[in-house]
Amino acid sequence: MLKTCITSILNGSINDSEFDTMALFNIQIPRTLNAVETKILNPRNTWSNANSYDKAAKKLALMYIENFKKYLTLESEYDFTHAGPKV
Repeated sequence: MLKTCITSILNGSINDSEFDTMALFNIQIPRTLNAVETKILNPRNTWSNANSYDKAAKKLALMYIENFKKYLTLESEYDFTHAGPKV
């Protein structure tokens, strides 16, 4: 399964997939991917309790946001906070 995912990325066949956007992290995940079970493509679907997943995802997003603040200084050439999670 992992090999199928990586192969799909490397050979470009992943581009034939339709995608959903994970809102908190603003990343796209394929709805289908060759022979990969669709349930595992979206991490939320692998949790037995969707509410627990949502809480954990929000906590992780907040951790990323807080961590990004460490790298914002007057000397920073780049501000990457726009690319991070949005809560």
